[in-house]
Amino acid sequence: MLPNKRQWRRVYVMGMVLGIASRFANDAGAEQRLLLCGPYHSGGTQYNEIHSLDPVSCGQQSFEILNSFAAHPTTMNLGPDGLLYVAVDADDTIYRIDPANGSVASSIPVNFANNEDSVPGLVVLANGHILVGREVAGNVRIVDFEPDGAEVGNWLAPSTPGIVMIRHMTITPVGTIAFVNWPAGTSNPNEIREYTMDGVFLRVVIPTTAGMRMYGFEFSSADEILVSDAPSNSIKKYDWVTGSFVGDFVPDAPGTGSEVNWIGRDPISGSLYAANGTTRCVYGWAFDATPLCGGAELFCYSTTGPLYVERMLVAPGCDANDDCDDHDTCTHDACVGGFCFNTDVMFGDVNGIGEVDIFDILCVLDGFAGVYQGPCTLSNDDIAPCEPDGIIDIFCILAVLDAFAGVNDCNCPAGP
Repeated sequence: MLPNKRQWRRVYVMGMVLGIASRFANDAGAEQRLLLCGPYHSGGTQYNEIHSLDPVSCGQQSFEILNSFAAHPTTMNLGPDGLLYVAVDADDTIYRIDPANGSVASSIPVNFANNEDSVPGLVVLANGHILVGREVAGNVRIVDFEPDGAEVGNWLAPSTPGIVMIRHMTITPVGTIAFVNWPAGTSNPNEIREYTMDGVFLRVVIPTTAGMRMYGFEFSSADEILVSDAPSNSIKKYDWVTGSFVGDFVPDAPGTGSEVNWIGRDPISGSLYAANGTTRCVYGWAFDATPLCGGAELFCYSTTGPLYVERMLVAPGCDANDDCDDHDTCTHDACVGGFCFNTDVMFGDVNGIGEVDIFDILCVLDGFAGVYQGPCTLSNDDIAPCEPDGIIDIFCILAVLDAFAGVNDCNCPAGP
């Protein structure tokens, strides 16, 4: 049980973790569902379990979904039957998991002829067939399996020219298959390719672009995609039809790590999720269409840790800093490019510059007089009591003076 919101926002898993994602409060202040999947570890402690974390309006539960894998999961997706399909590394098995209770509904033995040991992608078709990406020693292929696990054959043949590594595979709005061809080195391509359902190559939608490293993409409409670019820590918009760059959807995001790696869209609310982090590489995600706490259940996974839930972007967006009020005196609320950022700061650092100084005192004094400028907004100036009351009063002034003197009235993790 996680006792308060501040703690669930700072949940982290050490080691090489394959999954974390968060959804913060929406514009109406309604808390949303959070699920964490923690598989795949290449060394040290190995995490084979999937955990679920609920916001406070759902009882602030933390419960284990599954902890019975023989090895670590490497990819997953939701099928048309509502079950979560999880491929397990070196296990030659795909598990069907009931997301309602975490139990294994059934398992599918997929005995690969070439004994490949990595599963970089998985898609479940409407007819129940499963397309599974496989790679070993640089040999990439996509295999077509029947629902009972019988191998139909290669959907994408081994040694297909130009295919280096698959990092995200999805069914497009027009009924084709697309995936990220991810580089194993700087000389290799990093592009998005499109194929027919029968595995016939159609085109390179977005070609290799100098300095760009794409991890994932998501459709914002039938003719527009949002693509994560790790080096620039941004999400870029592309025209799906022409493959041409439209503009930055989210520019360089302050306070969220160094790389945007993973993006995914909630099919119920339309909200976009994006994961940032230093040195972590996110491989995929899946959504459950059953609403819970006002949003869809979310399953996803990434690599390396520590991993902080607060390092996330989420739409719908904002127009001003006060739209991003998370009612937490230990964070600085900011609206940047239409997205909310709630960054941990020292207690009393109301302007969010990384220290408590005379300018923070002036911010609160201005707020007491009803004047708000720049980062010194109502939600940021309101630091007393520790559960903000929406009023800038003498207690807020006393609190910022305490902070200036080095007193951490609300025990904020960032200090002072």
